[in-house]
Amino acid sequence: MRQVGFLAAAANYAIDNNVNRLAEDHKKAKEIAEVLQNCNFITKIEPAETNILIFYVDDKIGADNFIRKMATKNILLTPMGEGKIRIVTHLNYTDDMHEILLKELKHYQIGNTSTEEAMVSSHELEFGLPSLTITV
Repeated sequence: MRQVGFLAAAANYAIDNNVNRLAEDHKKAKEIAEVLQNCNFITKIEPAETNILIFYVDDKIGADNFIRKMATKNILLTPMGEGKIRIVTHLNYTDDMHEILLKELKHYQIGNTSTEEAMVSSHELEFGLPSLTITV
């Protein structure tokens, strides 16, 4: 039963120290949604009611290709299958990461995928690229 105590302590800490800052995560998710709404390669965005954002890219690009191309910029996105992509803002998602993500989404180029970008392996996508990896 000691494990229950550890989990309870973690939950108490989270409630005492992080609940108030959840509004910041929700705000960042809404800002990402606003940028995505202005991107012509996005076909659908689920309502951003919390810190979780789910969206779809144009079939001409494909979710996997979009995720790979963003990974070449050290931005790791989560595939959900059936063309869905998920972004979750959280405690470790910094303001600097947020600004970089917004900039890359605004300036995303359809096509122009170089050979180097196409060579990102699934291993790198799963475990992260070296250097300043932004995991959202």
